[in-house]
Amino acid sequence: MTSSFGYRLKELRKEKRLSQEELGSIIGVAQSTLGSYERETREPSIEGILQLAHYFDVSVDYLLGNSDLRESATQIHPKGHYDLHQLFHDNEVILYGRTLNDDEKQRLLDISLGLFYR
Repeated sequence: MTSSFGYRLKELRKEKRLSQEELGSIIGVAQSTLGSYERETREPSIEGILQLAHYFDVSVDYLLGNSDLRESATQIHPKGHYDLHQLFHDNEVILYGRTLNDDEKQRLLDISLGLFYR
């Protein structure tokens, strides 16, 4: 997780073989603005970050350099039916930014079930 937003943006743009001008046109900003994003002398709005993540089909965390997982939330957890027990035990569970260990995941599941079956 050492990549910065500007580096990731440039990397994603080049993967799609787009110039700054072309990507700027797609997302509605000037080439100079996009260049400023890549050089990190200017930051996009939250809406701009969401638009970029959606365009490149990556997670916002990946785009911002907070994660090395490129997949967007819909790629990782597409809509469907999930067994809560399996979901907790087969995946990393994060609560307030901290990854829960197996005992903590089981306690959280037990609490959830206790509240549900009251």
